[in-house]
Amino acid sequence: MKSVNRSVFIMLAMLVTAGMATAQDWPQWRGAHSDNKVVGFTEPKTWPKQLSKKWKVPVGVGEASPIMVGDKIYTFGKIGADEVALCLDANSGKEVWREKYPAATVQKNAGGYPGPRSTPAAGDGKVCTLGVGGELICRDAA
Repeated sequence: MKSVNRSVFIMLAMLVTAGMATAQDWPQWRGAHSDNKVVGFTEPKTWPKQLSKKWKVPVGVGEASPIMVGDKIYTFGKIGADEVALCLDANSGKEVWREKYPAATVQKNAGGYPGPRSTPAAGDGKVCTLGVGGELICRDAA
């Protein structure tokens, strides 16, 4: 579980940096065009020897990537017994909103992956998530 959470924090840092540098949305898994490419990013002439942590937020357990639209980051994970969708301010890490519901019990072969395995998707002012029990929920992104 620690590696999943660490990966999410690293991805959040990359998304925040990419978002600030290019103002390009990353509204779904693998980016705007599902091709894992960031358009318009200008690489710095020199990179810092070490990245500095701007903020840290626990987002739960899961195999889902965060997404970024404008200055908002959306995550989906399992926290305790609930599946939780979070909207965070990309600049400060402050929680904008949180929605949760009791997570379905994961059984059999999927038992090693207790959290969501689906990245949120955003479009037209909505954010959609797919829970482990098949719950497809579309929320107002604001």
